[in-house]
Amino acid sequence: MNSLRLQIDSQFGEYAFTRGAEELFVRYKKRKNKIKALSTSASAVCVALFIVLFSDSIGNLFNLGADSQTSLSVTAYALDNADSKATVGSKKSLIKDSNGVQKKKQRVVYSGANGREILDDTANPKSGDTVEKRTVIVPSPISFKISGDKITSYSVECSGNGSLYSESASILKKGKIPYKGNKVVNWIPNCEKLTEDLTADITMVPSTLKNDRLASKEINSLLKTEKDYTKYFGGTVKITANYSDKTSQTITTKITLDEKGRYYVSTL
Repeated sequence: MNSLRLQIDSQFGEYAFTRGAEELFVRYKKRKNKIKALSTSASAVCVALFIVLFSDSIGNLFNLGADSQTSLSVTAYALDNADSKATVGSKKSLIKDSNGVQKKKQRVVYSGANGREILDDTANPKSGDTVEKRTVIVPSPISFKISGDKITSYSVECSGNGSLYSESASILKKGKIPYKGNKVVNWIPNCEKLTEDLTADITMVPSTLKNDRLASKEINSLLKTEKDYTKYFGGTVKITANYSDKTSQTITTKITLDEKGRYYVSTL
């Protein structure tokens, strides 16, 4: 089981922000297809393990509202810790063991001829080329499970600092969505606010040595404190459930981060 889990993790890899959430969805779908190529004798296990990456089977569990059996219940998850759970009220709670939003160092080879990035992670530098490690932003999603009795439809919206997508990696449509049992929606922060405050262009592909040196310097300068991380990557997720008796109920989750980029959730 652990071997299969490692294979799936290696296929999924890390996602460094370069353009936007849409790129993440494309990569997600490509890697989903790759996972189908794993051992056929263990295919059922592979599929089950992959699904938990964006579902409620693995993760830290935070109950964001459950007043009665007929009330809306929203649960927030982080990956890879099935045992840790805590009830969230007005006090913010850490999503333990979540990767949150990380600053990481990425190896890059730049051509000696023009100082432009060589788009090959395994490239060996030639004479005159430069090898450096640039700072990149690597986010992780938060999954929200929606459950409750007598719910006929639901709607989800988030603040402009993030994107919402379904279990199938499709961007969620606006308006009412038919409810058929427990539903999981996913949220991931975007890089728009950070991009606005950067002189460097982190959307440049391929980038240049000069641009990446500036981007690394600016990112490390802008992301130091809890306030910094929350400013650039915090947000809210508002979930509204519509019941068969024509009433509705809303739970709004506030997402904040600490100085290490870890997620905290609380109800507004």
